[in-house]
Amino acid sequence: LKSLSFKPSGPTLVRLIELHENGMGDLLASLLRAAADSGSLAPEVLQPVRKLYSRTRDARLLLPIFGLLNFQMLKDYLPSIVRAVSDAKELYDVYYRAGATSDSPQVPPARFLFLLHSMPATDGPFLKRVISTITLCLEDRGKFSKEIISAVLQMMVQSTPVPPLFMRTLIQSVQLHPELAHYAVSTLLPQLIRKQVWTDSTLWAGFKRFCKITSPTSLPILALLQSAQVKDIVKSTGLLEDFGRFCAENDVPGDLLQIVKDLGGEKFLHREEPADGDNVEGGEGDDEALEEVAAPNGEEEPDETAAEGAAGEGAGAEWGGDTAGK
Repeated sequence: LKSLSFKPSGPTLVRLIELHENGMGDLLASLLRAAADSGSLAPEVLQPVRKLYSRTRDARLLLPIFGLLNFQMLKDYLPSIVRAVSDAKELYDVYYRAGATSDSPQVPPARFLFLLHSMPATDGPFLKRVISTITLCLEDRGKFSKEIISAVLQMMVQSTPVPPLFMRTLIQSVQLHPELAHYAVSTLLPQLIRKQVWTDSTLWAGFKRFCKITSPTSLPILALLQSAQVKDIVKSTGLLEDFGRFCAENDVPGDLLQIVKDLGGEKFLHREEPADGDNVEGGEGDDEALEEVAAPNGEEEPDETAAEGAAGEGAGAEWGGDTAGK
């Protein structure tokens, strides 16, 4: 052990892993962690540790070698790693340390965030830990910029099925980066509608909540929905007044006007007359108002080219799962 303290990832450590016996898990995990913390964990320990894990299923051994795992390995091991850590902060710290010393980590931030959404949630504590870790990622603006987040959101919405946590993460993302609201309404939500988002109760509940908290930015998207879904959103979210005034100010289909009337909002369909002496400036055509959704606070929507680049070249083949475009 004294020699290992000087070269904890050398051939001696590999040999010790290969000679593992019951009861040595704590010792090996400590040695691997010491090597990882000192930056001396050599790649040759990867395969012996993987082989040992397949035999013992001791996920503690995977934490120190996190930085050596490629995308597919992490995809296979992440559920076990989530259960092995004590809490979300430890999981995030493991990922953070794994990439802290490299400009090109094995699993870049975009792919790690995607993987967190791709795991099946089998129990309450597991799901809570995953959600908390996602929140830590979104709040780390240094590693997870709005371009990276928008790239991950795009990859998730193209997945089949769309991850159950997608809408939750979208809402969090818009709360942290309000300028993403326009990107979501113009790019992401139409894709959900084409996938009939209302057939998934979890995603549909999130979709309705998103429409409410981002109104009036979100209102034009309702024109793409069927009447039954529009009525559900307007009635369940308390958007009758907002939606009625939106319809009054824009050239919308007659069925949308009828929905407002059916829900008792006809009074909101009357345009407000300007007071005497007010200047009434000409604006854009009503049909253009349905197509144009101004970015909040005058900020521009994220650069989609930059977002795609954030995901890494060739990422589409490595995200896992089918996409809608296939």
